[in-house]
Amino acid sequence: MERLRAHLKLKNFELQNRIGVGGDGEVWRVRCNKGKEYALKARPINKNTHLFQKEFERLRNMRLPHIIHVYETGIDKGYVYYTMKLVNGMHYNEFIQQGSSEQEKLDRCVNVTKQIAIALTAMHRAGLAHLDLKPDNIIVDEDHKATILDFGRACALGERQFQNNLIGTMAYISPEQRIGHSTDSRADVYALGISMYEAITGEKPKIEQVGTPPISLAIFNPSVPLQFSALVDQMLSLDPMVRPKAEEIYRRLLKIEKKLPLAPAPWPSPPIFIGNAAPLLHHSFCLMAPTGYGCRRRIQEARRLWYQKGYLSVAGRCKKTKILNPFIEILDALFSPLSKEERRQLAGSDIAILRKIAPKLPIPSSESSPKQFDPHVIANVLRRLFIRCTPIAIVIWDLHKADPLSYNVLQKLCVKIPSGMRVWITSRENSNLLPKELIPRWTKQQENTLWKSFATRLLH
Repeated sequence: MERLRAHLKLKNFELQNRIGVGGDGEVWRVRCNKGKEYALKARPINKNTHLFQKEFERLRNMRLPHIIHVYETGIDKGYVYYTMKLVNGMHYNEFIQQGSSEQEKLDRCVNVTKQIAIALTAMHRAGLAHLDLKPDNIIVDEDHKATILDFGRACALGERQFQNNLIGTMAYISPEQRIGHSTDSRADVYALGISMYEAITGEKPKIEQVGTPPISLAIFNPSVPLQFSALVDQMLSLDPMVRPKAEEIYRRLLKIEKKLPLAPAPWPSPPIFIGNAAPLLHHSFCLMAPTGYGCRRRIQEARRLWYQKGYLSVAGRCKKTKILNPFIEILDALFSPLSKEERRQLAGSDIAILRKIAPKLPIPSSESSPKQFDPHVIANVLRRLFIRCTPIAIVIWDLHKADPLSYNVLQKLCVKIPSGMRVWITSRENSNLLPKELIPRWTKQQENTLWKSFATRLLH
């Protein structure tokens, strides 16, 4: 196979000069027979070439805001390629870092990221994910208009499997991708969060251990508004379900830009944990304590340790006014990143019951759902489902807010927990569902110790 070089022709396109090189191909400025110039990305033919072409045929027929126009795909001289509009400008982080002050950098970041959020919203609603979003794939022109480039790894959501594949650039890959779990559009949100962090600080976030969140921007730079810092923290959450959707990112950035009221954002905690969450890895527990005692932080640390083993954890929140809400959220977390075939395999013969629990679950079924909820049946179906996912940790937030049916199902589920499964529950009230771990009050001395430990790590 001939290497790519200047003046080589791929069908009707003559290569002029190389613009960039990525892990999956090269981008060149090319000129067609009619004298027009385009950008062309080429990569060697492989077993996924037909999928690559299929996705780009879909992209070619779309005109989405702030997304590069894709013109055609082809195969020649051992390469598969696609052409796109040639866009001139600066990369995302370069444009933001050229701000003359911290405030101007923030203003530039908010303005450009709003446009990227619009683009991602359009992509995700069209059933696509980019999966290689990073500063080098975002160009900002002289009019401050942003454009997302390079769809060499884009995918149709629910149509291709991404388990056990590291798709994208390592520094921007989401935690769930790193451990080989299926992913979806929320991987784009994580990558955008990393890009925002890098653009504001001028460097990639330092993550001491896999799964540990980076230092919040508000701690790194006190001039960064808490609402902006909290948004980035949420986008970088270990739990994909916690990450905001692209449209929410746009709304929050718009409010920050226009200085409109937003929900108060608390001062961020250091990304370290004082205590021992390891016992949760070996046993199921109900953590009981009032708000502010550290139950949430302990479970977050346990999920991080669980994640470092390469295991899956999912969470659901109890709501008194919404029947079976914790299980609806858990089912969404389990099924939404999967392909259609994976969903059918995971649901097995329990599709009808699962659709009864969560009617919006994306699993096609010709079976009619039962007319009534039977807590025994629901608990058994969920147990079988979780066994198919083991090892898995199930987190139930706020048991004291559970509707009666959710509590009844949990009661039956906790009678017999499979060996590869953990159940971690938080509650402000007494419960006999699981062995209790009483969390002592968080003291000022512990808080001081935490910040001193964090400061010591920063200095070293």
